[in-house]
Amino acid sequence: MTRTPEEIIDHHAGALADGDLAGVISDYAEDARFITPDGVVAGRAALTEVFAGVLEQFPGFTLSVGTLVADDDTVLLEWTADAKAHDIIDGVDTFVMRDGLIQLQTARFTVRSKSDGADA
Repeated sequence: MTRTPEEIIDHHAGALADGDLAGVISDYAEDARFITPDGVVAGRAALTEVFAGVLEQFPGFTLSVGTLVADDDTVLLEWTADAKAHDIIDGVDTFVMRDGLIQLQTARFTVRSKSDGADA
């Protein structure tokens, strides 16, 4: 049975919070695209590099899901995260899913350093 968008997001958030890189990447299609203000990343190999960096920068973070709105295969997610040295205060992602996997994700968020209160 194919996972619902809500089930995919639930697994994805749990894998991120657990630092489970393989679990995070397993949610993406082989040719998935990830779009941020920094550009476009395409494919699982490139996504593995991106999320390895995220997990390294934010070890042991706590992810808090705010708004989650799903419509068929599309999800809008608002979230925050708390880590030892940084906070993410205003995460907004959009996911497009097919066949139980993330095909496309957009993400925008602000990282704030706890040491000086400045953006990182």
